Amino acid sequence: MIIKEKISIKNLKLFLDEDDVIIDCIKQGMVEHTINECNVTSVNGKIKSGLISYMDKSRFKSAELNNQEILKASGNFKCNYNDFCGKLNVFTAGRKPLSGSLTKGIAQQDFEIILRFIQ
Repeated sequence: MIIKEKISIKNLKLFLDEDDVIIDCIKQGMVEHTINECNVTSVNGKIKSGLISYMDKSRFKSAELNNQEILKASGNFKCNYNDFCGKLNVFTAGRKPLSGSLTKGIAQQDFEIILRFIQ
């Protein structure tokens, strides 16, 4: 099947306030704008507190994040009929940078997330 129509790719920028739960805000943004599937293209800001899961050699580990700046982020989320699933991969800044999946996170003031979706 060949589709000759132009596909409309849009971005949704979410601005989080102090103490907002990051994953819950992504879900709320998708529900409010009727987005079924989206990709996280970038994140700007710091995580006030959170938990990240990552692999260290052959061991699965987790680490707590406190006032940690996020350098890069990527992920994919799906939301259908109140079912919500997805994964947010983050790369942290600091003395010992970590790369892994954000399990939970609370945002600091002026935290931004950009979601890209097809409409």
